[in-house]
Amino acid sequence: IACLIHRPVLEWKLKKTADKNLSADEQIQKMEELFQSTLSQVDSFAPKDRWQSVSKELYTMFWILNLKCIAVPGVDYSKVIKELKLGKRETGDSGKVKAEDRQKHLHAMEVEYKTATQVASVISRWMKTKAGGLLSGVENHVDTISSFLETCIVPRCGQSIPDALYCSRFLLLLQQLDTPYFNSIQLHDKLYSTIHGLLFSSTETEAWNWGYFFGEVLKRLLHWRSSKAVYEKECGSR
Repeated sequence: IACLIHRPVLEWKLKKTADKNLSADEQIQKMEELFQSTLSQVDSFAPKDRWQSVSKELYTMFWILNLKCIAVPGVDYSKVIKELKLGKRETGDSGKVKAEDRQKHLHAMEVEYKTATQVASVISRWMKTKAGGLLSGVENHVDTISSFLETCIVPRCGQSIPDALYCSRFLLLLQQLDTPYFNSIQLHDKLYSTIHGLLFSSTETEAWNWGYFFGEVLKRLLHWRSSKAVYEKECGSR
């Protein structure tokens, strides 16, 4: 809840990491400073025994980011921008507006898309530098997957559709980054063994959001199952 309330401030700070006047290394350093600042705050409310099976670093990384940070909807942005350029996009309650207003909206959308892409690029490079040590300090790796699901995925996935999609995408990122001690096979086993309990204890809205999450996860599993070569390349060693 604390991260949810604080996230708008974090989003504003995240945009600062993509300052074009900073070098690539300086951008990552700025992101790390933001991360460390938030990390110190997590200590003030989280019980110490929580970090026995899931690291404070992974927990904090998961909660400070959002869907746009790791998966910019480029197709949607491009569609809106194209429609604005062609004058087919309604930008106000009165329907089609003046060309001047449409131009302002187009400029704002292009700036937003560019900024989101730059921020996502910084975060992607920063996550690659963090992946190797995310779980290295954890004592109990046997329960890492269970703890991560309990403290991160389950509390967030049912909140909204964007959160459900974020959870799915974040899990894929951890796998793609070859995060040590994060076992994808064990993760999916845990997910499907608890799905009935999750859905029957959820509200209608939460269950709907879980549906989006499992839809994305199953789509990925079907992709891996499409051929042995795909599985070996994307999942076999993870």
